[in-house]
Amino acid sequence: MFLGSRQLIRWSLPSIILIASLFMTGSQVFRAQQVDSIGSQPLNERLNIQFNNNIDRVEISGWTVWELQQLQQSVNSNTDWSTLLPIHINLTDYDISELPPILGSYNIADGSEILTFHPDYGWSEGQHYVVTAHLDVIQALTSITSDETTIEASFFIPSAEVPEDHPTITNIYPTSDQLPENLLRFYIEFSQPMQRGDVYDMVTLLDENGDEVEWPFLRIGQEFWDRQMQTLTIIMDPGRIKQGVAPNLEAGAPLASSGSYELVIHSGLTDAYGRELTQTVSKTFTVIAPDHQSPDPEQWIIETPMSSTHDPLVIALDNSIDPILATRLIRVEYANGQVVLGTLTLDNNETRLILTPEVEWESGQYRVAVNRTLEDYAGNRIESLFDMQEGTVAELASDTTSDQVVYLDFEIDSR
Repeated sequence: MFLGSRQLIRWSLPSIILIASLFMTGSQVFRAQQVDSIGSQPLNERLNIQFNNNIDRVEISGWTVWELQQLQQSVNSNTDWSTLLPIHINLTDYDISELPPILGSYNIADGSEILTFHPDYGWSEGQHYVVTAHLDVIQALTSITSDETTIEASFFIPSAEVPEDHPTITNIYPTSDQLPENLLRFYIEFSQPMQRGDVYDMVTLLDENGDEVEWPFLRIGQEFWDRQMQTLTIIMDPGRIKQGVAPNLEAGAPLASSGSYELVIHSGLTDAYGRELTQTVSKTFTVIAPDHQSPDPEQWIIETPMSSTHDPLVIALDNSIDPILATRLIRVEYANGQVVLGTLTLDNNETRLILTPEVEWESGQYRVAVNRTLEDYAGNRIESLFDMQEGTVAELASDTTSDQVVYLDFEIDSR
């Protein structure tokens, strides 16, 4: 609910050629000499890099507007940015060419000479990253020329002050010990920022006989972390969940109704400071019938606080909802649309929503705004199911005909 100020890394990459080395904390400026160029800028130009610990994107400059337009046209018609300028985490003992690029969005503002990359799942503290300019691919798709084939530039995301304690697991979601057969995702929360690289070797799913379930998770090479690198999303293989598609028909669902399972997070996972999770942690649960019902805000029950208090607003939900999405897609507003600032949490197996306000409640009209893309743990959205019974068609018309937000009005009385 609260957004900190956004800071930048800035590289100058005159027509994609530089080498920069970083290692520091706090806000500083470094300069590195260019080593080559395929553009018209002189080789003796300097590189300015500015950033501090709150990093959410990188900016690549040095291209002309014309060059960026050519690249953008190529991306629109022939390829994608991650083929031309992929960004990889630089892991020890790994060939980065064999690793998938960091997922994120590349953007160019109209008339700008800056290409911006924003990672989908944040950066890893204490890690080196490498950007590779594939000049051979760029030359094949544009009129930009160079004698080089690939050029690399690296940057470092500094670690904050090292905590005294080793990392621990603070929460595993869903918190219920009865989960639907078509469960789509788990969330694992850690006490401090973690590292990428070996999660799928460290997280396993066991059946009631203690045997490992084969390939239950979606594995596309990319790990799904939040920006703080403290919440890991483990996605069950959607192809095995959706009824009637080939993986489901051939291998079946990863979870079977009435079965017992154990999700195991093994010790050995490392945090951003290189220290290991010292204890193996597990969550045991039983599987119930699949969930084919969307969240229905019209069925939610709002328990209003008294005015002139900091008492929480409590909302009883019709079913469990995704807690990570809930904190982004649900807000409480005054009647004029201004957001009520406060802390939003869920409890009772994610079936109860609690907002504790920053300031005392005033008497008057309020509303709860719920984005229709809110999901439950099975991926069902409001009025749009993730999966339907085999042989039926999901009713998706509401996605295009309904307003994006559902409003639930309520009133707080004076004391």
